Amino acid sequence: MTDEPAAKPPKYNINTWINLTTLVSIIAGGGYAWAQTNSDIDELKRWRVAVEGRLGNADGKIEERFKVNEVELRKLDNLSYRVTVAEQSATSISQAIKELQITASGQSGDLRVMREILQRIEAAQRGVPPLPSYGR
Repeated sequence: MTDEPAAKPPKYNINTWINLTTLVSIIAGGGYAWAQTNSDIDELKRWRVAVEGRLGNADGKIEERFKVNEVELRKLDNLSYRVTVAEQSATSISQAIKELQITASGQSGDLRVMREILQRIEAAQRGVPPLPSYGR
């Protein structure tokens, strides 16, 4: 054997370097994935707030439309009621006119009879024969 010093074995093996590189890569990849996930979550939160704002505005507009439609519907209900009342009053007026016509017709007949009676009385007082009656 020789007096030459033996070669020192390397302190770190090639497998150690590969394992360390893999570990660092996994940690860096995990950090990147974590950052991307947080970024995506923040973006989804902003999108959700924007959509909820738009939907809230749309809901408000729809509510306003419903209120306007309810007011118009009440007007239509009132109009229907008013038309019904007008029809009923027209019917009662028509009935009153018919009754008035019947009464006037009856009074016309009574007036004819009274006129004939008066003509007879006058004729009797004058001594003139009465005028012939109108023949009914």
